[in-house]
Amino acid sequence: MADLVEFLRARLDEDEQVARAAGERNADDWLYRTPWRLRVDPEDEALAMVIDADETTRKAVDVTGWLVNEAARHIVRHDPARVLADMAAKRRVVSECAPYSPPYSDPDDGTPYFADLILRLLALPYREHPSYKQEWTPEGVVPAPGS
Repeated sequence: MADLVEFLRARLDEDEQVARAAGERNADDWLYRTPWRLRVDPEDEALAMVIDADETTRKAVDVTGWLVNEAARHIVRHDPARVLADMAAKRRVVSECAPYSPPYSDPDDGTPYFADLILRLLALPYREHPSYKQEWTPEGVVPAPGS
């Protein structure tokens, strides 16, 4: 399943590039490593996304009127710092599972099965990508909408 491992690494690279680009947009190096949060102004209830590096460096973007609360919460939960941490964790999982991915020699050992299943599950969010192979879809997974 070397092609699945390569596929996953390529998608993680793409996700990382997007996260870094989002964080570096203002050319502030700390931006993509700093968690974003939401703040509601108690006086006028304006909703702002706040990016804090420390007490002296703070940026706030008023999102009232152009983002509904749910969308703003989603954006904040997926700030560049969190996405980069997520990519690092997934890279580690891929690296740990790759040596046990088929072909393997001992069918009685559960490790290769679970390693392969984990890699297939990690690929599921990318199943709409043109390079995704349907054979990677684990048994029992409902097809993606439009498939």
